[in-house]
Formats: sequence, C-alpha cells, structure tokens
Amino acid sequence: MVLFGTKLIFVPGTEVEFAANICDDAVIMSRKFIIVPGTKKDTMQYKNPHHKKRKNTHALEVSCGKCKKPVAIYQKAGKGNLIKMLVSRVVEAEVDLENLEGHFSCPKCGLELARKGKHENKLTFWIIRGKINYKRLDNYPL
Repeated sequence: MVLFGTKLIFVPGTEVEFAANICDDAVIMSRKFIIVPGTKKDTMQYKNPHHKKRKNTHALEVSCGKCKKPVAIYQKAGKGNLIKMLVSRVVEAEVDLENLEGHFSCPKCGLELARKGKHENKLTFWIIRGKINYKRLDNYPL
C-alpha cells in the first residue's frame, strides 16, 4: 500500500521497498504503507494566518452536505453540535472567510452553508442546519 497524501492506494504484489524506490523522498511509516510527500492534491487553498492553538479543542473537517467536498478545518471546543464557526478558529478553508462578501457557500456546488454575522464582536458564520457534515480529526496537528 502507498499513501499519497490522504489517499490510500493498494499496490498488489509489491513490497514496501519497491514502492519506496518510486520516490527518493518517500518515508516508510510502517511495514504496510509509505508516505510520498508533495503528492497531496486535496489541501485547502486558504490557511488562516491569525489561527492560534487553544486548550481543550479538537479539529473538525467541515464538508458540504450535498457534494461532500471538504470546505474547512475548524478548531472546536466542547462536546456539542457545530452551531457557529468563529473565523478566528478556522485553521484552513477553501475560501478566504475574512474577506468573503455575503454568505459562505460551497465552492463546488454553490450550496449556501452558513450565514455571515457577528458574535461578541467577532466575525462568525452561523451554520444552516442540515447543510453541512462534519467529522472529528483526531490526528490533525493544530
């Protein structure tokens, strides 16, 4: 098996050493798969420069409910549902949320995902219920 970014690709009938010869920069993570750097194609386009790590938080991958495209990585605190997204806690996103005019829509299918507003004088996107999916990313470095 060879891991290209986040995609897992099976190479039947080959060993890890053979797969490592494909790329000199390959890193053998275990006997079953390797990671080839620089091949991850589904990275987010915008990284938040004002993002800071906060205590007792975890990363969530927020994706469109219609086309399932990941649109943001959000740093969430607490156990509850995702009601709002503070722009200061967005780690990565497909669009620049600070300079976004209007509401937050999916860049692939155009579905409106959240409405722009303010919460305690901070720029916030209020999630429209049922329009997004999210999953917890346990191994994501914040």
